[in-house]
Amino acid sequence: MSRRNVFQYELIKSRWSFPLVVCLLILFFFWRSQSWVDFIPLGMALIISYVLMEMNTSFVLIHTRTSIPSVFYLLSFATLSSSHTWSWYSILPLLFLLLLSSLFSSYETADKPITIFHAFFLWGGITLCIPSFIVLTPVLFLMMSILRAMSLRHIGAGITGWGAACWVGMVYLWATHQIDYIFTFFSKDWFTSIDYSLLSFQEWVISGMLLFIVLFCSILVQLQLYKEKVQTRIFFQNIFLLQLVILVFMIVQPSFLMPLLPVQLSLGSFMFGFYYGQVYTKFTAYAFSISWLLILSLLVYNLWTK
Repeated sequence: MSRRNVFQYELIKSRWSFPLVVCLLILFFFWRSQSWVDFIPLGMALIISYVLMEMNTSFVLIHTRTSIPSVFYLLSFATLSSSHTWSWYSILPLLFLLLLSSLFSSYETADKPITIFHAFFLWGGITLCIPSFIVLTPVLFLMMSILRAMSLRHIGAGITGWGAACWVGMVYLWATHQIDYIFTFFSKDWFTSIDYSLLSFQEWVISGMLLFIVLFCSILVQLQLYKEKVQTRIFFQNIFLLQLVILVFMIVQPSFLMPLLPVQLSLGSFMFGFYYGQVYTKFTAYAFSISWLLILSLLVYNLWTK
C-alpha cells in the first residue's frame, strides 16, 4: 500500500467514521425537521445501517473490520430529500436486506425451507408496497438455484411464505377498515407509462451520480470475485443480480426511480465496502476520494437548492 492510499485505509479502518456520520445526520434532521414524524425516516435509515453491519459480520462479505458500507448508505441517504418524508416506500431497503439475509442463510444449511419461507414472506411485503414487483418473482427462484436451494419442497415453502404475507396484509386492511383496497388492488393498473418528465432536474442529477457510483463499484467487484471463496462469489453474484433487475425496473418504470434508489444504495453499500475495503491501488486511491467528493457535493447541492 502506497502513501496515496493512506486516506482510503484510515477511513476504512476508522472506528469514528460511523458515530460521526450518525451525529451529523441527527443534527441535520434537527435542523430540517418540522415535526417528530420527520425523524421516522432517519430511524429507519439507522436501522438499515445496523442491518448492513450485521449482514457483513454474519456472512463475512467483506474480509476486513469496517463500517464503511453503513457510512456510505447514511451519507447517500442524506442527499435524497425525497426519502426524508415518511412513506411505506421507506421500509423497502430494510425488506430487501432482510430478504437477502434469509436467502443467504439458506446456503448449505439444513433449515432451507424455513429461511426460504421467511424470504418469500418478506417478498410478499415488498409486492404489497409495489404490486408490479410480482412479475419479478421468478428472479427469486433464480437466486434460490444459485444458492443451491431449489427443490419442490423449497418452492412450496416460498409460495406458502408469500401467501402468509398476503394474509397478514388482508388482516391489516380489515383491522384498519380499508378492506375495499383489496378490490382496487387487483383492478388498478400496476404499470404506468414510461414518462421521464416526471423527474425533476435535481432528481436526475442526484440519482444519476449515486447510481453511477454504485454500479461502477458493482462492476469492479465482479472483476475481483475470482479471487474469493465460492460462498463469497455466490453471495455477491446474487446481490449484483438483484441490482440489475431493480435497475431495469427503474428504467421501465421511472415513477419508481426515487422510491427504489435507497434500495440500490443499500445493496450497493456492500459493493462499495468490498471493493474499497480490500483493493488498494493508485486507481482506488483516486476513485475513493472522488466518490466521497461527489457525495458531499450532492449533499451541498441538495441543501443549496432547498
